Amino acid sequence: MRITSKPRFRFQYGNSADKAKAFFIYPGRCYESGGKNGLILIANTQQGDTIKLEVAAKGSAAGNFLDPNGTYPINATALTEDLTLPAQGSPGADSNDYTWRTLEYLSKGGDVSLKEVGGGYRIWLIEVIHVESPVATGITSAEGYQDTSVQKILRDGQLFILRDGKTYAI
Repeated sequence: MRITSKPRFRFQYGNSADKAKAFFIYPGRCYESGGKNGLILIANTQQGDTIKLEVAAKGSAAGNFLDPNGTYPINATALTEDLTLPAQGSPGADSNDYTWRTLEYLSKGGDVSLKEVGGGYRIWLIEVIHVESPVATGITSAEGYQDTSVQKILRDGQLFILRDGKTYAI
């Protein structure tokens, strides 16, 4: 799957055993990475962007976004301490037996790579939150400055922009 709007998201797999079902779409619900080593690549982030993922383990094995080798995340820092996704059917699961977790990362700028190293994952939301900062052009006071928050959200395959309380479909 590839979304060509900013920010650009790309999903990639790293487990050749999952070629038949490397990535699967459940229309109106979520996407699924078929096995461990599934990558999420987010292009053109800005330093300070917050990246949120709503994810769950795809099956009976726990999912995990904590790379034991310390290679991932690339160009981001995990803000969420526990990056483990409870296995399907764990306490607190929804009606489909998935326990959804929000994972947050802080971008260092540029292309961000996140990797799941457990048993695969399901994802229904990717959100990149960017807060615009004022441009320093001879301003000596912040009086009258209003912070404007802009969010880019991928929800059920549709990209949305949220700005000043309004939602724009892209």
